Amino acid sequence: MCGIIGVVDFRNTISVEEVVVARDLMLRRGPDDFGLESYSFNNCKVHLGHRRLSIIDLSVAARQPFVSQNKKWSIVFNGEIYNFRELREELRNLGHSFNTNSDTEVIINAFEEWGVHSISKFIGMFSLAILNALENKLFLVRDRSGVKPLYYHHTEGKLIFCSDQKSILKLLGTEASLNLANIPFHMRYGYLNSNRSFVKEINKMEPGTLISFCLNTNTFEQIKYWDPISFFLKPKNIYSSTNQYIEELEPILKSAFSYRMVADVPVGVFLSGGYDSSILCALLKHQGHDFKSFSISFEDKAYDEGPFAKRVSEYLEIPHTQYKCTASDAKALILELININDEPLGDISSIPTTLVSRLASHEVKVVLSADGADEIFGGYIKYGRSVKFSKKLKMFPIQGRKYLSRVSTKNLESLGSMLLGRKLGHSRIEKLKRALLSQSATQFCDELATEFVHPFFKPEFVNETSLSFFEDDIRANLFQIDDPIDQMLAFDYINYLEGDILKKVDRATMFNSIEGREPFLDHRIFEFMASVPSNLKINQQLQSKVLLKQITHKYLPKNMMDRPKMGFEIPIHNWIHEKGELRDVFFDAISNQHLSEFKIFDLTEIEKLKNQYLKDGVSSFQALWNLFTFSHWYANSTLKGVSP
Repeated sequence: MCGIIGVVDFRNTISVEEVVVARDLMLRRGPDDFGLESYSFNNCKVHLGHRRLSIIDLSVAARQPFVSQNKKWSIVFNGEIYNFRELREELRNLGHSFNTNSDTEVIINAFEEWGVHSISKFIGMFSLAILNALENKLFLVRDRSGVKPLYYHHTEGKLIFCSDQKSILKLLGTEASLNLANIPFHMRYGYLNSNRSFVKEINKMEPGTLISFCLNTNTFEQIKYWDPISFFLKPKNIYSSTNQYIEELEPILKSAFSYRMVADVPVGVFLSGGYDSSILCALLKHQGHDFKSFSISFEDKAYDEGPFAKRVSEYLEIPHTQYKCTASDAKALILELININDEPLGDISSIPTTLVSRLASHEVKVVLSADGADEIFGGYIKYGRSVKFSKKLKMFPIQGRKYLSRVSTKNLESLGSMLLGRKLGHSRIEKLKRALLSQSATQFCDELATEFVHPFFKPEFVNETSLSFFEDDIRANLFQIDDPIDQMLAFDYINYLEGDILKKVDRATMFNSIEGREPFLDHRIFEFMASVPSNLKINQQLQSKVLLKQITHKYLPKNMMDRPKMGFEIPIHNWIHEKGELRDVFFDAISNQHLSEFKIFDLTEIEKLKNQYLKDGVSSFQALWNLFTFSHWYANSTLKGVSP
């Protein structure tokens, strides 16, 4: 796990010293070592830089940039190829020799032997840049799920790419400008997906893509080498019994989990005591791996998974360390959010994720998390409920629903109670009004799960195109998936997982200079589960993770595991609603003074929303928090002073 940076300079405008400064902004990603190499071509210069977190082959021989023995290839690489030992043997049999025990050298020899087709052989997480000095080509590759980030900037004069966008911003200086159009999207979702950026001049490389860049022409071709949606479009595997699916899935899980233990440094696991992290620990223990587990607890029992994690660790006899999160911890981290997340991120659980990463960093250098299981096995309650509610909606003619969507919020309270079984507040009713016009369970789920933010903006600025995934042409093939459960799983996998969850874990672990690994995101698990009928993910009784739970019960007592699902959340809205420093920090960032320089916000309406939140401690909190993360980021970014 590391940080990479590269510059292709056609006008000789960026010095080596400037690249070094930008590279070293990623010190936390790689405090163990560093490197920089420069290459001269007929029409450009290429600089490749690296900050190293030493995990596999700790020797200086594995330092990057790494150059092939024939001097043809140079690489900077962030991530891990877990099956590198098997690939190394395969390459040795084909005549290749190796000077290190690193996966980096395996990648470079794989490109020499198989070219870009070698990517299909990799089991791992990675963002990498590999230069072919003889053919004047540069390849950028991002892993299938998007575990490791990669940003880039491209103009007639230069190409810059990096693991962190703040390093690109450093090199761009006053060339960078704020992308106002994506602020409403962040306000609604709390993150930006891989097609969007807060900086006009910076793009995100999408997961599962390869860029082939020609140094001679300053042009590139982007290729999608792995598309998760395509696996849902294949015929399902129909077996005669559930046990047959389990017999096929369990060895894949064991292999994926065991691969993530490959390291030359100590490894730990984030353990919450829920199904995902518990089966991860149970299968690792069953296979004889030694590791420690870590968790966060809270005084508020509604949020505290500490006792559950402790119970599982004791049952499996795993050394376990637990830390109690306080309001003081949260406040200290809020002030560091800009450094941690690199861009606005509204996921409040980034705070406990950063704290548990800090806790683990005292004892291990690699930590496994169970992220991704919900999006693969069907772990969210919203999936089953959305199918149920969207079926009810179809009983109402579309014209009738259009009429209801125009009815006043107050008059819709009774309809909300009928559909959802509880009284809803103003913002929830507004969400329901949008959901009435949904064309699918996926859209219904998205409308209810995201924030109603129209009042935050002046009417002439906000529109549905700026607020929804569903206007995105690139997502159109999502609706080729017939099964509504699979459609929602695919939707969250390509949006929420990459845009929020993986970003959060990568930033939290890297901020603490440890490597985060997600065993459930082994592509073999995803591809198998995409072929499984959806009733083995969520059944007719709306029970979730059917297959995964049955495997878990083989290793852990059912009565230990059966409990209501808890998200990795903290009671931060309680801490902010109470008078104190945390409240002052929060409201200062979203004050009229800080928001007035933007011409897009309706400050009068925002003031009303803040007052309503102060009154009841609930209304619009998540949307206000999303606004806070944006305002706090902008105030501390190098964009400050650049006219929005």
